[in-house]
Amino acid sequence: MTATVLMYQTSEQLLFDRYNIAIERIALCLVIGGCLQLTVAINVLLACCQVASWARCELDGEQLDDKYGSYSIVWFAMHEFLLTFTLCAVTIASNGRLQAEAQINMQARAVEKALRRLLTMTYDVTMQVNEQLIIQQDTLD
Repeated sequence: MTATVLMYQTSEQLLFDRYNIAIERIALCLVIGGCLQLTVAINVLLACCQVASWARCELDGEQLDDKYGSYSIVWFAMHEFLLTFTLCAVTIASNGRLQAEAQINMQARAVEKALRRLLTMTYDVTMQVNEQLIIQQDTLD
């Protein structure tokens, strides 16, 4: 993606493909979302490359302020870094949700294990059945 961003010749090409790159950045966050530092690094790198491409178009003689309004590079940079911040925030929220879900699963297993111990201490035979009432696990003391 970074190589693609740096190959744009005009601002129109950059703006046209910007949404494709944003979708690719979202996909990257979903794929490598478990590693927050990598997600942040890749998104900051891509945002910097996008802004550098925009600035290069300005330096190559395109009158971007005439085409897109005053301080277009500032607005472009703000948009790119806002997208980066949003993607990182979504990654953090997703990681938090996954960790909370894992913790709940661990607590549920601990409660089930404690309940099973209590039942085996109270009764001579305990059986675990599924929804079709088929024995899944039986324990004899």
